[in-house]
Amino acid sequence: ICYIWQIFMRELFANIARITDLLPILLFIFFAIKGRKQINKGYWVIFFYCCWVALNDIVFFNYVSEKYDKLLFSSFTLIEYAAFTFLLWYNTENKKFQSILILLLVAFGLFIIPYYIFAPFKLIDSIPIGIETILVISLSVYALYEQVNNSVELIYTKPLFWIITGLLIYLAGSFFIYLYANSVPYEELVKFFHITYVFTSIKSIFISIAFWMAYNETHRTNTPKSHDYQPFLN
Repeated sequence: ICYIWQIFMRELFANIARITDLLPILLFIFFAIKGRKQINKGYWVIFFYCCWVALNDIVFFNYVSEKYDKLLFSSFTLIEYAAFTFLLWYNTENKKFQSILILLLVAFGLFIIPYYIFAPFKLIDSIPIGIETILVISLSVYALYEQVNNSVELIYTKPLFWIITGLLIYLAGSFFIYLYANSVPYEELVKFFHITYVFTSIKSIFISIAFWMAYNETHRTNTPKSHDYQPFLN
């Protein structure tokens, strides 16, 4: 009975995660067509990241041979971190911070490529995910600090806050499961791995909220002042 319950819960949360993967994609497409305005490049980056996530979760990880798992996981981690980097890069005017973002991305890429080539692979790329999580948390703290100091608006009224928070919840919530995935017996791992699907769903919902807020900000009924913040635009 316990085994059947574990399978049921795993499939339930996995299917919910796949459905929520599509939500920000559909919202972004709808808003992009309906809005007919030039969209903030950082949000385009997140849109393509969401497409990559959905493609992996729905297609690659289900229908591609297991011999390609190492390539899929490594490329997913690198693309995810690159998407986060360019999201912050396009949403800050701090040149020094932009330079740090690019340097860290290059360093991470130079690490993950030889790791993919030489490191043994079991179930998941735990070490790159661990490093990515630490980098994302550290950079997010500074990015949110910068947003607080550079705006008179409440931070949670900004779409960027919701995207960053969604990624933080996803990575931090899955951190220890991913970190120890290769160290624990497979039978133990499957008991808890479905928890990562919950955090994946939360991330997708938060990104969807961000896209919704950004769209609404650019379609206020009142005429915006010249200095009003318009997050869906460059």
